[in-house]
Amino acid sequence: MDAVSTDMLKARAALRERLGDGVRTGGKGSARRKKRAAHKPATTDDKRLQNTLKRLGVNNIPGIEEVNLFKDNSTVIHFVNPKVQASISANTYVVSGHAESKKLQDMLPGIVSQLGAENFNQLKKAMDAGGGMGGMGGMGGMGGLQGMMGGMNMGGLQAAMANMGGMAGMADAALGGGRGTGEPMDADEDDDDDDSEEDVPELVDNFEGFAEGQ
Repeated sequence: MDAVSTDMLKARAALRERLGDGVRTGGKGSARRKKRAAHKPATTDDKRLQNTLKRLGVNNIPGIEEVNLFKDNSTVIHFVNPKVQASISANTYVVSGHAESKKLQDMLPGIVSQLGAENFNQLKKAMDAGGGMGGMGGMGGMGGLQGMMGGMNMGGLQAAMANMGGMAGMADAALGGGRGTGEPMDADEDDDDDDSEEDVPELVDNFEGFAEGQ
């Protein structure tokens, strides 16, 4: 009996040397497995998401340099060079990539062209509360910001944003007109309307009488 016990101890010692302590599944005296199992990351949720997006028929929109999601607490979720997918018929937009949360005033003045009326009010409240104007620098505070917003070519901005794959929801948000209808905008029609209103003078029936009256 003693001889058998000695042989078993020798065999266990040899097994320990061959397998090492790294494969022990429990404490001292517990069983050891011969091969360490490799734990793979769970991809079930990603696959389900991709399958759902595929059913919705989303398409990639190239050339998007940044995406800014405005929150009610005067902060912005900022994406740089994100992957943007959209399905206008399903009113669905997908933004993927690295995101940062920034204060609205810290992103001025570069984000001015994307501000709507509600964002302007949030910015004013933040300044009144002592938050300062961040990157506004020497622009003259709220007066300078109002001047920039008043001098913007809203028609040109609207047409440019509509050309980004027909993302009318982003255009509406940037112009302060609500949160996206999902209907693409015809930039040519918008330009034609501006030209017809600004370039064509008002006709006068009695031109000679009008000239004499002047």
